[in-house]
Amino acid sequence: MSMQYDEYWLLPGNRKFVSLPAEQISADLPIPTRWADSAEQAKRHGALWCRDEVPPAYHSHPEGGSAYVEETVDCVRTRTLDADLLVYDVAAHYKAVKTALQTEIVDRADALLQSVGAEYGAMERIGWDQQYAEAQAYQADSAAPAPMLTGLAVARGVDLADLAARVIANRETWEATYIAVIGTRQAYQDKLSAAVAIYEAAEDDDARAAAIAAIEAISVEYTLPSGDG
Repeated sequence: MSMQYDEYWLLPGNRKFVSLPAEQISADLPIPTRWADSAEQAKRHGALWCRDEVPPAYHSHPEGGSAYVEETVDCVRTRTLDADLLVYDVAAHYKAVKTALQTEIVDRADALLQSVGAEYGAMERIGWDQQYAEAQAYQADSAAPAPMLTGLAVARGVDLADLAARVIANRETWEATYIAVIGTRQAYQDKLSAAVAIYEAAEDDDARAAAIAAIEAISVEYTLPSGDG
């Protein structure tokens, strides 16, 4: 992983600027736009271009101290991290990756299922169970009452028998899709739960870190059954 740096200008009086302010170091000398442009001027006026290595995620400086090793060359102060001095917050790391994966498992499953029925509004979906029940009853006995399906068939100008067959076919397709997506979601949930159990049973940070790595290794991907989508 490449190192990331926080870069800023440090003017006399420990005034920190991410970008150069509109003031002047002296009454007649504008702040140089690049150290390479006027290093001698920078030295004369005591300004520094600072580069601080950013601690990795879930790592921090020791309480009351610093993990930086500092070097200043030609008005450029560079502070790099001594990894042995950094404090690793394993609990924060665990909480973040667990929450992120849990959210991804649920949200991606929901998004895929919602995309399958995107053409249907919430109010239309309310009648699906009744349509299916009437379609089943009609196919079992063509004399069975089917008020909703009959009204829909008349409005659409289609045969009642054909509409009943479509409703049942659509229901079967939806059930196959639901089973595939939710079954996969539950399998991912089982993997996450297993890693969580390992973390919670761990007795040291190395074992906890291994459990976190197991969570991070879970890659979530959902696919529709063949013929869907």
